[in-house]
Amino acid sequence: MMKRQELRALMHCCRPDLSDLTAEEARALTAGLAEDAELRREWEMLQSWDATIGRAMHDVPVPDGLADRLLAAVHRSASDDEVRPLLEPAEAAAIAEPATVTRRRWMAWPAGVAAAVLVTTALVLVALFLAGQPDNLTAAQLAEASGDWMRQLQPAAWRSSDPPLVEFPPDMSVRLNFVAWQPALAILDSQAVVYRAELPTNRATALLFVIRTWQGRQLPAIPPFWPDSTTGNVCVGVWKNAGCLYVLVVPGPASDYQRSLRSQAVA
Repeated sequence: MMKRQELRALMHCCRPDLSDLTAEEARALTAGLAEDAELRREWEMLQSWDATIGRAMHDVPVPDGLADRLLAAVHRSASDDEVRPLLEPAEAAAIAEPATVTRRRWMAWPAGVAAAVLVTTALVLVALFLAGQPDNLTAAQLAEASGDWMRQLQPAAWRSSDPPLVEFPPDMSVRLNFVAWQPALAILDSQAVVYRAELPTNRATALLFVIRTWQGRQLPAIPPFWPDSTTGNVCVGVWKNAGCLYVLVVPGPASDYQRSLRSQAVA
């Protein structure tokens, strides 16, 4: 197995919100995360940090004519490097530091503008990429697929501590008391977890799948009041909020499903 330092290097190569762990090159990292709890905590913190930085990035417009003004300023500051007449040591010491500061100040401006332009360009490219991707997911498709997701859950994989609440936050619209969680297999080619809650009425188990994905942009932003599916006496509601796709599975009649939601936060 790879050393922990090598696994950390692989962790830093993985992008947030994307299923890089399914890549062939990340097979050793996937195995390491499954076996090493400390490494898994570092992974969750790193993914959360990267996602927070990504959400904080925003479009920075560049004022008209700024590039020309910066170039002119650089040309003016270039005169500081021209050969000067010999000066007395005291005079040379008096002007040396201001000239150095001036050059640094003007050279910092182009670097800052270049960084802003790169960020803007990257965001535009991401937006264009997402706009060109097909996004035809429907609530009915996801409700039907949830049955397969549940069958893939491992009874021994449930955990009662260290839930990834930052990266995979349960929606506040759901008022269930979640007592356990486990990572879900790659759903929609994205990372996902599932939270488990026990319903007080009949001790049945309700599940909330939380999937980090750009897909599902056309889905409602809050849970539907009437479930999207009631097949097999199991109610399923689907919605998309803040970068996460939510699939709530509640066994029993629609009234049990509705009691699992906060009344002021349903569509």
